[in-house]
Amino acid sequence: TNDFALRLKRDVQMYQWQERSTKKEIKTSGGGTRTETTYSYDKVWSSTFFDSRKFKNVNSNLRNPTSFPFERKEWVAEEILLGDKLQMSTEVANRFNWYQSIENVNIEDVPNTQLQQRIEKESKSSFYYHANPQSNNISMTTEIGDTIISFEVVEPVLISIVARLLDGKLSAYTTSRGGELLLIQRGDFTSD
Repeated sequence: TNDFALRLKRDVQMYQWQERSTKKEIKTSGGGTRTETTYSYDKVWSSTFFDSRKFKNVNSNLRNPTSFPFERKEWVAEEILLGDKLQMSTEVANRFNWYQSIENVNIEDVPNTQLQQRIEKESKSSFYYHANPQSNNISMTTEIGDTIISFEVVEPVLISIVARLLDGKLSAYTTSRGGELLLIQRGDFTSD
């Protein structure tokens, strides 16, 4: 990527136990019914955290880490300008959602050397983090807590925008009926 980014997003998926429940209605001898719930557990890659302390089965083999080693996070440039003068409001910047994977991520770009020892390149755009510090080979068995970290970026492009200009800042225009007008489209468009 170039040195300029409007937005940067870190996505995280962790290998963890997931609890699933299945409910079944059972007829009782008295003519009524009762609900029986069965729980099953699968190992999955997910960006959603599953708190194994809340699982119905308290089997100690079904334990996830208590949190992600890295959180999903998004950064937005402090100041985004249209041309050299017009500043975009946060409301406008939040509409810039044309994310692209960052290609060619490098372990050397990770500033923490201890962390560098627990990660390896998983693909052109992601890292593989080993939950077990003794594991440092992606070809080894995947373990609960292992994490894939990927990055996406919104780079500057030519856009067309219909917005309100007030005090040198672009934001949504509130219509007389209380609606909001804010149109952003990638590319060069005219009012025709």
